[in-house]
Amino acid sequence: MSTLLVALIVFATFSGFDVVNRVSADQRRHDQAAVLAAQSQEEMRSDPASVLTALQTTPHEYTQTASGTTFTITQTAKFVNDTKPSAECSATGAAESSSKQNSDYLQITSSVTWAALSAAKRPPVVQSGIITPPTGSGLEVDALNGGSPEEPVAGLKSVVKYTAVEAEGPTTVEGTTGAAGCSVFGGIPATTAKVEATPPLGYVTLAGSIKLPEAEVTIAPNITTHKIYTVAEGGAVKAEFLWKELSSFEGKEVKGETFVAFNNKTLVAPYFILGNAGSPGAFEYEGGGEERYTAQLNKPAAVGTTPKGVNYPKGDLFPFPGTGKWLVYAGDCPKNNVAETANPEKLKEGEQVLIEPGKTATVKVALSYVTLNIYKGTSAKPETLSAEALPVRITDTECEASGTPLNAKKLLVAHEQKSTTTGHLENPFQPFGKYSLCVYSAKEKANYTVKYTNETQAGSTRNIYLKSPTIGEQTVTSNPVEPC
Repeated sequence: MSTLLVALIVFATFSGFDVVNRVSADQRRHDQAAVLAAQSQEEMRSDPASVLTALQTTPHEYTQTASGTTFTITQTAKFVNDTKPSAECSATGAAESSSKQNSDYLQITSSVTWAALSAAKRPPVVQSGIITPPTGSGLEVDALNGGSPEEPVAGLKSVVKYTAVEAEGPTTVEGTTGAAGCSVFGGIPATTAKVEATPPLGYVTLAGSIKLPEAEVTIAPNITTHKIYTVAEGGAVKAEFLWKELSSFEGKEVKGETFVAFNNKTLVAPYFILGNAGSPGAFEYEGGGEERYTAQLNKPAAVGTTPKGVNYPKGDLFPFPGTGKWLVYAGDCPKNNVAETANPEKLKEGEQVLIEPGKTATVKVALSYVTLNIYKGTSAKPETLSAEALPVRITDTECEASGTPLNAKKLLVAHEQKSTTTGHLENPFQPFGKYSLCVYSAKEKANYTVKYTNETQAGSTRNIYLKSPTIGEQTVTSNPVEPC
């Protein structure tokens, strides 16, 4: 028993010595790490502005061996506002394209780790400091979403180019906005800089564009100049075409073609985006750039959508907050909105809808009705309705002088279809507004044109007589160079 007690005492004694030795070794490593962190801080205080700016997005990491232990030192830096040291950004509002403030401070941080510390999942040894930025100009690129209240936008990339005083060529620095919605570039030895900004995928500007123009910004020593961008995730509209709240009439499905999403808050005339039939809408998109769209007409459908390109997959309508609703109605341009007329008896068919970021809003879009009768005879002797399928072109005459829709390649106002074997329109469901309707007969070698105005859902009725010369509402062009 005495021997066992002695053995236990000896074992405990040596174990205690081992624990003490391990604690002492760990403490020595912490002390050494603190020294290395302090050395790193002193080195960073003497680094040039270009090096410190780069540390915002690309931390510098290196190793150093001391007393048989390999330590990893990581250096980072970020600019903090001098009036709000806890905040990284200080944008004052999207209404301002730029603003100025006193130069930011620079927070430098050195973190030191080693293998045993990492294996134990313990925090690194960290030292930080606040220093006055190197002499030069400051530039802060801010991204806000235009909301109420405004919120920062992460992921906006910016490339800043400047030519330093007495430098032979330009210098380029890059940054991406973080959760606080800004990228800060400090210590720029120049008085002007060019900014190229690219919003995150799917984000659009107030005009619905996906590209931001290059901007030249005037900057000044010891002053931080702000370049503020307003971008938000785009949305879209899905239109459900109806006639008198019906989706079908007399066995015909109600189908439409184009529709307008209008909002004068876009700040860029002509304020509207064109929607097209189909789900997704039938559009052709340009490759690259703004990825401008062209509506693919003459494919009527029960539903339609506004554009959704590769670079704006959820739509290009800016989600204006509060009262910034989009007005939606059938047609090719804002002139088709009969709700703008003074007559209270006319149908107010435009529907207002609030677009949410990244979402598609569904809207019921009312159509009018056009009754076209094509007779084989004359107005005096109409005979029977023509059983021949004839080409028909309907031109939105009020929209011919309208500007090109936002982000569109061109404006299209001519819609084509055919007459039925019973002498009517294949698709009689049409937008509101003023139109010119032309029918071509190869047999008679003539174009027949009538005009009409649709102001109510009941629509218009027009007659064409294939054997008649010009009569009242009908104009005939014999031996036309081309059909309609």
